Amino acid sequence: MTLDDQDVAGSMEEPWIGRYWRPAIGVMYIVICCFDFIFFPILTAIYQALLKLPPVGWEPLTLKAGGLFHISIGAILTATSFGRSQEKIQAMKTGFAESGTTTTTTSYGQPVQATPPARYPLKRESGG
Repeated sequence: MTLDDQDVAGSMEEPWIGRYWRPAIGVMYIVICCFDFIFFPILTAIYQALLKLPPVGWEPLTLKAGGLFHISIGAILTATSFGRSQEKIQAMKTGFAESGTTTTTTSYGQPVQATPPARYPLKRESGG
């Protein structure tokens, strides 16, 4: 078993939550924003119109406390995406140095075969 095989086998043994927590946080953030800025204001207006209540605007819950929710989720997603990019770059560098090709795993768990770029461009034959 080569080093590349161990990397692929090790990444496949990772639990699903370890592979999918970044996309799950992104989807959760989109859903929360849609409900807080689109659905709840519309439902509040419909509710007030049906009950003939005086119109009062919806106050987004996530903007309370200075929008700390958006700041913290933005920081988490930014830091983890930067960290993941650095992990992939490091894996590509070490894989290229050791074997010439490497197998990396995407954030969705699909193995991708990566090969280093050619050191010299291919010469083209000139056709007269």
